[in-house]
Amino acid sequence: MPESLANRPSFDPGPLDARQLQHFVETFIYDPQGFVIDAVTAVDHEAREIRARTDTTRHWPIGTLQRGPEQLHPRHVSGPELILLTGNLGCLSAYLFHRIRWDEGWVGYGSRIHRADFRELVRIGPPIESRCVATRLRKG
Repeated sequence: MPESLANRPSFDPGPLDARQLQHFVETFIYDPQGFVIDAVTAVDHEAREIRARTDTTRHWPIGTLQRGPEQLHPRHVSGPELILLTGNLGCLSAYLFHRIRWDEGWVGYGSRIHRADFRELVRIGPPIESRCVATRLRKG
């Protein structure tokens, strides 16, 4: 298990080789605390698709700042944190499917989130099941 994920005993690399994921996390352009995926549940290289699970009861940098009466403002995973999760999936996709390696000089390669719809609150408790599919590839 990656050293930087050692404090997350429930982390599951799923179909990924733990050494490959260790390299991703250790060379990631953000601190390991910024990697909020708790389990990789599926990887389809042909379809360029990743599925993952994230525990919503973790410490969230914005979500823990919520206040006010619970009945008026239920505790939830905030929009910025959902965008962080989306970015994590995109970076993992770039690493797995396009061989983007930050330790080889790939920084700021660019990505686009075409849809980030928050149709209901993501309540604290049930895990987030997420999916990332690369729909287009920019060649450069």
